[in-house]
Amino acid sequence: MKHFLQENAIYEPATEVLENAGWQGFQALQSLSKGASQPIYEIRRYILASGSSTKFFLAMAGGIKERCSVPDAGTLVFVGQCEMGQKMTVAVIWRYSSAQNRKEARDKVKGLNTWVSSMKDTAPLVLESSVEIVQPTGFSPMQ
Repeated sequence: MKHFLQENAIYEPATEVLENAGWQGFQALQSLSKGASQPIYEIRRYILASGSSTKFFLAMAGGIKERCSVPDAGTLVFVGQCEMGQKMTVAVIWRYSSAQNRKEARDKVKGLNTWVSSMKDTAPLVLESSVEIVQPTGFSPMQ
């Protein structure tokens, strides 16, 4: 008999972080221009130490406005924590116009004092992290 593992997760938006970033919801993605190449999405997941989600989101909220103000450095799509599934998991999703744009964006934000400081403040709270890069299909509304 084969064993089947299925994982499900429901994420609740981190409203303070999203508000500081000027997030306008998923419908704002429709206004983004389509470039010569397909966009990519970077999905970052962090598993946090128990009881540290408030500190994590406060630290991130402190630098997210600066990070989102950099031109051509990606678009924040979502920040939230898992409410059903693996608890203490945070997801952060960024949209980039291409893989090259992602590389350039990461280089640009390394010099942002507030952003870098806020990310340093989150580091001790993170037990595990992972990054996935996904590309939408040709018929996806996430183009």
